[in-house]
Amino acid sequence: MPHIISKPQNIEENVSGINKEYHFGYYETANFSHRDAQEDALAWHVLENNELTAANTTTPLSPEEIGHRLWTSYQLLEKPELKAGTTASTTVYDGKGNLITATLADAASFAAVYDEWGQVLGVVRLNSVTHKPTNLEEKTRIEAAGGFIFLGRVNGTLAVSRAIGDNSLKQAGVCSEAQIDITSTAQIADRLNIAPEKISKIQIITTCDGFTDGAGSDQSKQGHEQYLFRILRDMSSPGNESEEALAQELVEQAKRDGSRDNISVAIQTITKETPPFLMGVYDGHGGTDASCHVADNIGSVFKAQCALTPEAYAQQELSVNKKKAVYDRDNGPKQTIDNDAPAILPAQTPPLITPVQPDAMPEKKPETLDLKQEQECSNIVSELLALTQKYQADLHKRPEKASINPVISHLVSLLKSKSKQPEDKIKDFYAYLDSAQTSFISSEPLTNMDIIKKDTHVSALNFLKGIAIIAATVLTGILPGLLIAGIVYAATGRQPFDLFKSEGARFEKEVHLLKDRHAFFRPEPKAEESKTDAPNPDSGNQLG
Repeated sequence: MPHIISKPQNIEENVSGINKEYHFGYYETANFSHRDAQEDALAWHVLENNELTAANTTTPLSPEEIGHRLWTSYQLLEKPELKAGTTASTTVYDGKGNLITATLADAASFAAVYDEWGQVLGVVRLNSVTHKPTNLEEKTRIEAAGGFIFLGRVNGTLAVSRAIGDNSLKQAGVCSEAQIDITSTAQIADRLNIAPEKISKIQIITTCDGFTDGAGSDQSKQGHEQYLFRILRDMSSPGNESEEALAQELVEQAKRDGSRDNISVAIQTITKETPPFLMGVYDGHGGTDASCHVADNIGSVFKAQCALTPEAYAQQELSVNKKKAVYDRDNGPKQTIDNDAPAILPAQTPPLITPVQPDAMPEKKPETLDLKQEQECSNIVSELLALTQKYQADLHKRPEKASINPVISHLVSLLKSKSKQPEDKIKDFYAYLDSAQTSFISSEPLTNMDIIKKDTHVSALNFLKGIAIIAATVLTGILPGLLIAGIVYAATGRQPFDLFKSEGARFEKEVHLLKDRHAFFRPEPKAEESKTDAPNPDSGNQLG
């Protein structure tokens, strides 16, 4: 069956891939502006139904049994030579509407629910906990094992309290005993208070902490859910994007929101035809040997565990049966799945998602632009991107870049987004310039355009051009020179004295001149009710 293993390729900053047949895609960035190397890895395996069935039986493993074998698999992946470590978030889908997620450290896995238009309805984080040394339960466990917490780190060095690898800290309590969470698609619909018939599809989105770092100070389960939901809500039909393109947009947004870590996002879409699968993201630290080892072997180790008879599994030293107290410490009483029908049924049962009848269609479909407007919007995006990238290239040569470059980088990422329509890119571009933030270059909130205008650098070349034009005007006669300048201004909106403006002020003028040149920004004329109607003085352009 198809599978993908992605391991660090430090020559390339960004790596991505997609399997269109099975609706899986991923995107990873090393984030070289903040990190020296990529340490993340990921694995994706499509599973046969019989690979989730124990030997000598035709009865598939229950979700709880799958969770037990996944829990044991993590510990079997430990090797004495693993000096580095890795977090782990692995989700197994059993093909029957059940999701089994095994979590170590601060990786996260989500379920995002979409309607028929590809709009997000809600987000649920599948892992109930993360493992940080600052968590009271983890601090107590670490100290009981002989370790200590200093500056929020195990023995003052490791920022997570559980991992595969990190063998030098095993005696300090760093372990690979996973949290197992079992969630049905019906439970997801219930938690979000969404009627199952409104759900068109569900996506499992697995990330390393480089993505959730974008959520800022709120690193709670709810904070993570709200962060991902806000990103998806602000996109144009994210559920209709390819999994690879959506993963890239999530990565880029986390970068825009300040993440300074490696960032990996893997996405698997679940529909009624989706077969069982395993998907995991492994965020290495201290090197790549642990994350690569897990990505390479999680599939085969897990399949081997699933093939064992219940008796053979129970006899293993690392089985849940032999380590029941440890398993129950983290996972509590037996996890059960509600008997409710899954929100998206497997293909062999009558589908819950039925074709929408004409009288059930929304009264109004999302508005779309005509072909001419779409082309104009694409041209505007190209012009804005060329203008912004040119300013960014010049900015890198000057000391002002430390305060201004984050704003410009955000604008470039926004314009390059593969998941937004050109019209939305334009609106977001100008809205971002007008939005306020508190900057370290001022105690008062400034708009992002105000921050750019703090760039007071005047290009020496432009200054000399301005002097030359003025000198030529004087030598050829004031009136002819002014006439030429007037003609140029009428045609372009630019005048010779613009050459004496600072780079920040010139950027501001250029983005506003672009609005003057395109009909997209002009208010649409209102239909006349009568020839005596007065013009509406409050009409504005499309961007407000």
